[in-house]
Amino acid sequence: MSADQCRAELSFGVIKDILEDPSGFSLAKLKATTEAIDLRDKKSLIDVALRGRMLRLLASDYMDDVKTLLKMGVAAALANLCSAPTPFLLFSDVFNTKPISLCEEMFGFMEETIITLKDVPLFGSGRNTLLRMCNDLLRRLSKSQNTVFCGQIQLFLTRLFPLDEKSGLNFMSNFNSEKDILYNKNPDPSVFKHQISHDHTSDDLEEGEMTDSSTPLEVDAGLYVKFWSLQEFFKSPVLCYEKAKWLKFTSSTDTVLDVFSSIKLITTEEGDFRSQSSSKTFSKYLTSEKLLDLQLMDPSFRRYILVQLLILFQYLTTAVKFKTIDQVLSEDQHSWVNQRHEVVLRLLSSNNTNSPSDNTFVSTVEHILERESYWNRWKNDGCPSFIRNPEKSKLSVRKRHINPLVTRAGQKVYRFGNRALDKLWNVCPDNLAACRDKRRVFDTDLHSYFQDAIMEMDPAEKVEEEYKSINKDEWSWRALRFLSRKCPHFYINWNPPGRPVKDYLSVILTEKIHSEDDKKGFYS
Repeated sequence: MSADQCRAELSFGVIKDILEDPSGFSLAKLKATTEAIDLRDKKSLIDVALRGRMLRLLASDYMDDVKTLLKMGVAAALANLCSAPTPFLLFSDVFNTKPISLCEEMFGFMEETIITLKDVPLFGSGRNTLLRMCNDLLRRLSKSQNTVFCGQIQLFLTRLFPLDEKSGLNFMSNFNSEKDILYNKNPDPSVFKHQISHDHTSDDLEEGEMTDSSTPLEVDAGLYVKFWSLQEFFKSPVLCYEKAKWLKFTSSTDTVLDVFSSIKLITTEEGDFRSQSSSKTFSKYLTSEKLLDLQLMDPSFRRYILVQLLILFQYLTTAVKFKTIDQVLSEDQHSWVNQRHEVVLRLLSSNNTNSPSDNTFVSTVEHILERESYWNRWKNDGCPSFIRNPEKSKLSVRKRHINPLVTRAGQKVYRFGNRALDKLWNVCPDNLAACRDKRRVFDTDLHSYFQDAIMEMDPAEKVEEEYKSINKDEWSWRALRFLSRKCPHFYINWNPPGRPVKDYLSVILTEKIHSEDDKKGFYS
């Protein structure tokens, strides 16, 4: 034995001792032990030890210790101490070795424990094991005796797996041909000789019904064989595409529908009371020759057969992806199916006279068949996923919000609501920099600046008053500012005060500036 094998044996023994000791069994202790083991494949040792411990506990029927070990297996998988499928295999060992009664008790515990693995990557490794375990468990159960447990398993799988999980779909549109309804194909005609339904009175009929006296209903061996032979077509609808089988199906269907049409309801309160008080449900047909007369008089039984016909009619007229080229109805066959479909709906609706629930039943059946057509279309399209990927946005990427009063370079922008002011202030938004601009420093003399205004005031020029510069407020404002900086006569004694600016400028321009020949005295 090599050194690696010796270390593996010793390590396996240590892990096994930890699992065998319920009092000292903890995830922290198991984790510390595995960290001290110097082996490459530590998970395999823990997997074998966990399953070995589980089989020993199952043999001794210590279910409390079994639950503890199952919880530890899930925790070890989440802590990456064992392989991902190990907790699923532990549950599979429990349900494969225990009786149905104990499995039903343990299933609720499994639902609470295993649900923690649904949203982690570990679930992908054990989903097939879990699905196989549930299917094996369903095969062991009886649909008539373990109905609730079967439904619990189906609901568990529905919650655990997505809606478009193909393992839970009849993707190939296969039929369950294993269930056979056994009936006597060569019945004794003497058994039916006294079964004449039109002889019954209203007190003898069940479910508050009676037959039409003008069309007596006689149950014979031929009706018995035709009636139960329809179950062969319900079990395998593809038989209807064979010519000989189609003739047999149409003959049997017409006979059965004629029989159902001959039965009438009693519209009395007594009949309603009997219908409500004798509500029974059976999961399997009884095919005895002696019971057919009573079965035909039962409206619930007739309803089962009519619904089966509706399902079969829909399959025959619906496009199914896996049908062969030959499995197509002709126009005459389509016409026959559509006519019989209307007859079946009329027979189902004939029960609406007394019970409002019957009206709901018919609408519910039609709704279910409509939904079934949607499912069939979905399977024909290859079962696309119901989870939609987020659509790519066609909108352009929104740019960062920019302050309308600041340029991209970070400079201020002035908005005064007036185009001239906006232009003026935005020539140079920085007031200090604008004041330092050399372009603002200009040297000009008073005579050059006021030459045009002085000439306009000369009577010889004959300039109209409205065109003179001194009559314009804008020019007057600039003239005053210029005079205040360049002319020493700006601060003359002006009497009386309060006279118009126009008169003041006229005096300055004509008497002071124009009359002086020595311009040097006027510069500051």
